[in-house]
Amino acid sequence: MIDTDQRVSMDTQQDLPDGWRWARLGDVCEGRITTRDPRTDPDKPFTYVDISSIDTTAKTICEPKALLGGDAPSRARQVIRAGDVIVSTTRPNLNAVAIVPSELDQQICSTGFCVLRARTSIDPSYLFAFVQCREFVESLSALVKGALYPAVTDGQVRDQLIPLPPSPEQRRIAALLTEQMASVARARAAATAQLAAAMALPAAYLRAVFEGDEARKWPVRRIGDLTQTCSGSTPSRTRSDYFDGAIPWVKTGELIDGVIQDTEEHVSENAIRETSLKLLPPGTLLIAMYGQGQTRGRTGLLACAATTNQACFAVLLRPECFETAFLQYWFRHGYDRLRNESEGRGGNQPNLNGDLLRGQQVPLPSPSRQRHIAAALNDQMAAVERTRDALQQQLDAINALPAALLRQAFNGEL
Repeated sequence: MIDTDQRVSMDTQQDLPDGWRWARLGDVCEGRITTRDPRTDPDKPFTYVDISSIDTTAKTICEPKALLGGDAPSRARQVIRAGDVIVSTTRPNLNAVAIVPSELDQQICSTGFCVLRARTSIDPSYLFAFVQCREFVESLSALVKGALYPAVTDGQVRDQLIPLPPSPEQRRIAALLTEQMASVARARAAATAQLAAAMALPAAYLRAVFEGDEARKWPVRRIGDLTQTCSGSTPSRTRSDYFDGAIPWVKTGELIDGVIQDTEEHVSENAIRETSLKLLPPGTLLIAMYGQGQTRGRTGLLACAATTNQACFAVLLRPECFETAFLQYWFRHGYDRLRNESEGRGGNQPNLNGDLLRGQQVPLPSPSRQRHIAAALNDQMAAVERTRDALQQQLDAINALPAALLRQAFNGEL
């Protein structure tokens, strides 16, 4: 009899098709899993499956570890068999599930898995499909306890309910799901490859401009000789009136190689008058001198008058000499080179600085040619962005298919 207070992974009030029934996982799977400590035989090799061995997208065991008994971690205890379904019991890895392939028969998995070994009343592939359901994972997530090691128990996994059709129907559903999931995987791989190709296009366009035969003929000018440059500052946070204005104040995290229309924070006229902040005109090019992760070397082109913090290097516009949009593309092309040049600067954090940036040698054609190139690159980048958005939407739709297919399957609609 099912305890009415028991948490379940599916809605037990839903009507099941004729011949289906609800069953506890613990009633359709074997209750005792053999354990052994491989450290008692330190010279005997074994293969160990832990959480890091699971590909959570493909739901497969991809990187089991070949070890000697003496190398066994303390959690390497459970002896697995081909066809076993293993379910992670630790957060945030509750979606780490896999079915044990024949080559890992009689090997060992971590005690961080609940091992579900199907009895004759349930098809292993049907069981494996069920533990991939979003509802199953969400049900386990609701039961997680523990601050240092948030987890569920094997007993809580085994208490979950599964909608169980007759054996021939289980095999039909499992076979159909296997076929459909393989189709989804192929579609995902194709969409992922297309998206990766689209992501590579901007760099290819920039190489074509700045590494082509034409670029080799352009005169080279030092940025510091072309125009004025400066950096910004941070007004005192103790002066609330400095941050209650409408003047955009740019931080390096907002430099993402695009155009800056507005900013997260704004400063007041008081801040401009009473501090070293400089109001920069639209068209100013900004380069991040330091920042976390990939920020250092990123750019932003002001579409409005704005100020910046001290980590932003500003190149003021001088349209008779150069087009700042062209210069931005040149910096984008040289992003990796510039970061390499700045390695080892700034103590523990590699930083760019004004001297290094002013000393950059820029190949510059005529201003009219720069404007033509920048306009062409703008069109190409916009087209790439549209393509990337469409491909990402396609990939998102593909990634949503497994959950929809599994829901249909266990509602008896497949």
